[in-house]
Amino acid sequence: MVVFSSSTPSHGATDYFINKSIELTFDRALDTTTITSNVISLVDIASGSVVPSSVSVSSTDNKTVILLPSTSLKENAEFRILIIGSDMSLGYNLKGADASALTATVIIEFSTGDTVYQIDTTLEKQTSNLTLEGELFLPTNVKALGYDFTVDKIRPKNNKSGLDVTLTGDNTIRFTFTENLYTGSADYEEWIEVDTFPLLDTTDYLASGSVIGTGEIPNYTVSVTGSDLLVTFNTELPKNLGIQASLLDGIQSSDGDSYGGGLKYSITTKLYPEIYGVKTVAREVQEVADTFTDDYISALLFKNSIWAWEKVGRLFDIGSPSYAAKQFIVYSTILDLMEDTEYSKYVVAGTRRQLGDLNVSIDNIIGRTAMKVAKYKKAKDDAFEALVGGWQFKVGSMANTYNMAAGNINRLWWDVNGRYTDSKYVYKQDHLPVSNIWLNRRAKTNNPIW
Repeated sequence: MVVFSSSTPSHGATDYFINKSIELTFDRALDTTTITSNVISLVDIASGSVVPSSVSVSSTDNKTVILLPSTSLKENAEFRILIIGSDMSLGYNLKGADASALTATVIIEFSTGDTVYQIDTTLEKQTSNLTLEGELFLPTNVKALGYDFTVDKIRPKNNKSGLDVTLTGDNTIRFTFTENLYTGSADYEEWIEVDTFPLLDTTDYLASGSVIGTGEIPNYTVSVTGSDLLVTFNTELPKNLGIQASLLDGIQSSDGDSYGGGLKYSITTKLYPEIYGVKTVAREVQEVADTFTDDYISALLFKNSIWAWEKVGRLFDIGSPSYAAKQFIVYSTILDLMEDTEYSKYVVAGTRRQLGDLNVSIDNIIGRTAMKVAKYKKAKDDAFEALVGGWQFKVGSMANTYNMAAGNINRLWWDVNGRYTDSKYVYKQDHLPVSNIWLNRRAKTNNPIW
C-alpha cells in the first residue's frame, strides 16, 4: 500500500510563494505511468477550476512528485491538492512501482501570500539564467528560476574554430546542465534555435576533404538524455561551415526549475584552405585580440582566402597558395580586425568639450594601433604586387569570375549600416511581440540556405 508522507507546502500552510513548485513525497518508489494530471491535480478553491500544471517524478528521488503550475498562482488565494486513491473508484489512482495502490485519497489545502520565491542574488548573478539584472525578486507574473539550474559545460566549447567535421566524433553538440532535464511531452525544438550556414553565404565554397564546392549541410534533431540537451546532425558536416545556437527560456529541469535562456553559441568547422592559424593572427593584433573570438577570426581568414583567390582569377592553387598569397590573406585579415575595432569604438582616444550648448567631440584610433594599420596596409599592397607581379587583370572570363565573386561574397558580420556585428547574431531575429531591437534591425532577415 502506498502511503503519503509529506508535502511542501504542508496541509494548512499559509503565505506560500506564488511561483514555487509543489513537492509531494510518498513512502516508496512510484509507478510513473500513474503520475498524470488526472491523478494529481491542483484546484483553485474559490473558482473550483483546475490550475493547469505539469506533474513528474523528481530526478533525484523516485518517491517524490513535482507539481509545477503553468502560471504563477493567484495572490492571497486558497488552493487544494487532490491525489486520487483507489477509494474513489474512478478507474485510475496513484500506484507504486511495486503495483501497490494509494488506497486513501489525499487532500492538501494551503493558501498563497503575495510574495515570490527569493533567489540568492550573489549566486543569481553568477549564472546565465539571470532574468532581471540587479533585481532581488522576479516579477509576480514570472515563476522563479532555480539559481542552481544552469549550463554546466558545452562540447564542443563555445566560440571555437577549426572543429572536426564530426565535431566531438559523433556529429553532436552537447549542452550539459546542472540538473536532469524534463523528459515529458516537451517539444525540444522550442528549447533551442539552431542555424547552420556557409561562411560566405553560398554553398559554392563549402568543402569536403580537399575539394572546394562540395559538401552538403545536414539536417539535425534535438533530444534530451539525462542532463544533456543534444543537437545531433544526421551526417558529418562540411568544412567552411558556421553553426549558431541560442538557448531559449522554455528549458525545464525534471524538478520544475526553468532556465532563463540567453546563451549564444557559435562555432566554425575546419577551413579549407587553412592558410594560417587563428593564434598567429591574434598575436599580430594583441591590442584588440581580446575583442574577437576564435570563430570570428577564423571566418575572416576564410573570407580573405577566397577573396584573394577570386581576385586573381583563381590562378594559384587554393590548396597550396604561394607565400605572397598567404601574406596578402593574413595582412587583409589583420586590417579587417583593426577596422572592426575602429567601427565598434573599442579603441579610441580623443577630446570632448562642452562649449555652452555645443558639444565638440574628436575621436581617433589610438596612436599605436594607427601606426600598425599603416604598416599592414603597406605590407598588404607589397604582398599583392608580389602575387600578381608582371601582369595586369585581363578582360573576359577572369574579370567575370571576379565580378561574380564580388557580387556573391559579403561579410556576414557587417550589418546594413556598415557597423560591426558579432557573427553569432547574423540571423538573430527574436520571436517576440516587441522585438524591434538593434540586433534584429542589423541582422539578416533569413538564412538563404533554409
